[in-house]
Amino acid sequence: MLAFFILCSSFPSYTEVSMKKIYKVPLTADERRELTLLVSNGKSSAKKIKHANILLAVDETENGRVSDQEVAKQFHCHANTVAHIRERFVDEGLEAARSRSFTCVRCCTRPCR
Repeated sequence: MLAFFILCSSFPSYTEVSMKKIYKVPLTADERRELTLLVSNGKSSAKKIKHANILLAVDETENGRVSDQEVAKQFHCHANTVAHIRERFVDEGLEAARSRSFTCVRCCTRPCR
């Protein structure tokens, strides 16, 4: 048992340093106009309107860098929701970010929900 401890303790211990990805949301004038129209019209689902509001709030061309926690507090949702919407906008575009369904990472051919 002592030999096992000595053998295992001789290996260096590594700590993982996880770097959080930063997803920047720079909306164009057309995208901003489209989202503003969607919000002001009020004829879409509540989720789409909320996602559009979140995208308008995290737009870096208008508001600068805003934290996910601040936006989440403003729109009464979780900070992870804001982070996921940012990520979807950067990876998949405007339509994917404001819709409810997401594309499955495994198959990438159809919405999973």
